[in-house]
Amino acid sequence: MTPTGVSSCCRPVYSSSSLTIPLVVVSMSSILMNRTRSRIIRFLLRNGPSTCNQIGRELRASPSSVRRHLSLLREAGLVQRSSAGFSASAEGVQSHISVLEASFQIMVMPPSFPTPMS
Repeated sequence: MTPTGVSSCCRPVYSSSSLTIPLVVVSMSSILMNRTRSRIIRFLLRNGPSTCNQIGRELRASPSSVRRHLSLLREAGLVQRSSAGFSASAEGVQSHISVLEASFQIMVMPPSFPTPMS
């Protein structure tokens, strides 16, 4: 796990001479944009607390694969684990998406300032 709280297995970093996107923004977007992880989050939001086996059966994925994805989602704060299984809240997911969107807009699309007239 990195100091940002995001698993180190998702470490793609985009950098060019004019733009550097922070690791946390890229890592969170990697977590959210993965198709299987998106499907897991949607499943949990729709069905409530579920086990790896239940999620795997519905998504036609192996429980070990689901467990690996859930681990990343949990480290990112998108999924919680309890005695009833894994769960996600719409407010929690929306909160993470909003933070990601704000970070991305600041880094990728900084506000443009009008140039003073001479």
